[in-house]
Amino acid sequence: MGKKRHNDQGLHIHYYYSVTSFDDGHLHYIQQVTDPAPNTPHHRHKYAGPTSCSNGHHHHYKGKTGDAIAISGGHVHNYAGQTSKKYGHVHQYLGTTGLGQMIRPGFQENRYY
Repeated sequence: MGKKRHNDQGLHIHYYYSVTSFDDGHLHYIQQVTDPAPNTPHHRHKYAGPTSCSNGHHHHYKGKTGDAIAISGGHVHNYAGQTSKKYGHVHQYLGTTGLGQMIRPGFQENRYY
């Protein structure tokens, strides 16, 4: 038998949402979905996007989640990082994704890379 393709293993995504650290008198929100990944042990997801606008500006962020953490009903991933620098400051963020959701044909991958 040949190698399994990613689609045979079920591609899925995770929703994530968190609040950045409070720096330079304000904070930002991040929310998006991860890029798809196959349902394999120890898989990780890339993620990226812009923060919410606050204090007249936004930042960008990108990273890769930690390995899958099994929980009742599926799995989640931890993530953490730092935003891009803007107006002399950055923000820290961290969080845990929601449960994975199988993707449907026609899903548009994250375009922030």
